Amino acid sequence: MATSTTTNPFDNDIDLSKPEGLKLWTAATSVDPSVPRLALKVENGEQIRKRIGKRCDTYRLNRILRVPTAGNGVPTGTRANVVTNFTGPKKLLDEYHTLTLKQVQSWAAYNWAGNDDPRVDDPTLEIKELDLLAADASGKRAASKQQYRIRSELLYAILNNTIEENDLDLIANESDDYTFEDPLTGDQKRDGVILLFKILQDVKPSTVIDVQDLENKLSEATLQKYDNDVPKLMREMETIWKEIKRLKPNTYSDSCFLTQLFRTLETTSNESLERTIEMLKDLWILQDPKCTIPFVIQTACTKYVNLVGANKWNVTSAKDTKIKGLDYRSQ
Repeated sequence: MATSTTTNPFDNDIDLSKPEGLKLWTAATSVDPSVPRLALKVENGEQIRKRIGKRCDTYRLNRILRVPTAGNGVPTGTRANVVTNFTGPKKLLDEYHTLTLKQVQSWAAYNWAGNDDPRVDDPTLEIKELDLLAADASGKRAASKQQYRIRSELLYAILNNTIEENDLDLIANESDDYTFEDPLTGDQKRDGVILLFKILQDVKPSTVIDVQDLENKLSEATLQKYDNDVPKLMREMETIWKEIKRLKPNTYSDSCFLTQLFRTLETTSNESLERTIEMLKDLWILQDPKCTIPFVIQTACTKYVNLVGANKWNVTSAKDTKIKGLDYRSQ
């Protein structure tokens, strides 16, 4: 006896000419008044992604959210019977920050284009008619592109029912980025995949949590946690700082990072390095232009290498010796 592998018609093609397709479309795009819309704010980013992700799972929209980064989509020769030759796909909901607007537009434009039109890196946002009766691979590509279009419009409707209306009005100012037009009829369609990308870029899911964790790592770093290895500490701190700048540009200044650099370097127990750090801080306080982040890092690392080479790195300062003596007497 044959068994069904799924009970969700969205696993397969969506046929809007049939009652089942229309019923599912209505269910997917209906508005639940008990569920509040979400504002396009960074603090709502993860909630937005989770809510959209859940609906994408329910209605199997994830198949259009795998954005290829290579391949033109129209194989030839021995692979001509294959629908596409795309490679390097990125999952939009999880890897949006690794994609560019052009890459997402290229994927969308490929699907709004004709049967055999290839994916191009600098696309024109046009709608072309599909020949669903074409034979062999051309017909398969047309069917695949038709399913993208249906799911893209479905996703667009879901997004419009999820985001606060005022924010939708604001993002509509950039609608040229996700609007496709039929040059013959003038009909327009809004692409849900591109709109989702723009929303994710705007709210940056997980960024608040990620950046806070990174800032905590900087504020809690000490030389002792990095085996008293100055270059190792400097490399790690610089890596964290660059990641913060990537996630939230223009929010963590050079001055803030220098403050953390000095703080961590001051956790040293080496008197000679202490004096070097004091000298660097004096330059910074006096706003000496040469006291830059690379200069501080290079100076600290060079001092460390020289001290290790002279077998003077493990010589503790008088302050550290006094503290250790007090600790000993208190035992």
